[in-house]
Amino acid sequence: MSVPDTTSAEALDRYAVGKKIAAGKGPAWRDIQLSVRTLPPVAEVFTMPAVTEPFIVWTTSGEAETQERENNGPWLTSRMKKGSMFLTAAGAPYDFRYRTLTSEPYEVVLVLLSLPLFNEALQDVFGPNAANARLCDRSGFEDPHLVPLLQQLREEAARPVASGLDR
Repeated sequence: MSVPDTTSAEALDRYAVGKKIAAGKGPAWRDIQLSVRTLPPVAEVFTMPAVTEPFIVWTTSGEAETQERENNGPWLTSRMKKGSMFLTAAGAPYDFRYRTLTSEPYEVVLVLLSLPLFNEALQDVFGPNAANARLCDRSGFEDPHLVPLLQQLREEAARPVASGLDR
């Protein structure tokens, strides 16, 4: 399969490895793309195209040594374990590979935020300085404030019908 340099948030899922086991669907998900994926124990190099939206990968099960690089640069190695995250603020496509370190199934949640939602959040947090705020790409980090929000989104995606907030 040919991988483009850039793609839309909606199309990104087709380039990710593993099997999609859940996803946010319907009008309640218009500003957030979410999919839950089980991943094989090893993934040789694959390329993820760039998206314009902020992109979070949250490890919910298993542990792996991951490597990533942009533009054929040096490989950067991270250890991803349950609760670890990867964040990219968009930009360039990147190569990725990994191998699991435990027998526990390796599962991740992929989340992309729409730019209007992200910009609204920046405005709420930074007010008049929102235009100067920037995300930094990070790998293998943990954030105790972000995990409960991601957990809520994952639980919502597992519902057969969206909760009553957006009906």
